[in-house]
Amino acid sequence: MMVGSDNILWLLGNGADLSMFKSSSLDFVFSYNVLHHLPTAELALSYVREMLRVLKTGGVFLFQFNSRRQPTMNWKGRLVWGVIDWLREAHLGWLSRRLATALGLDP
Repeated sequence: MMVGSDNILWLLGNGADLSMFKSSSLDFVFSYNVLHHLPTAELALSYVREMLRVLKTGGVFLFQFNSRRQPTMNWKGRLVWGVIDWLREAHLGWLSRRLATALGLDP
């Protein structure tokens, strides 16, 4: 899935690497709230290596991850977001967004 603008391209990757990009071809790479969800630390490190590989000289990367071993959200938050995510994954995105909005969360 790709959505573009004049200078931004959002791309849903293949889950394994950034092989769709040539080395030293991007000015900026951004990953938010993804790396700590990967099944292994090796895969997360591989993605960081890939981010560095595809960056042009002087390029910038930004990634965020949660390195805590314990959940940072209480059981109520995990339950609510679990339901919201389940609805989205069940192709009920409209209901997922409506529930998130009703609960005062960013959908």
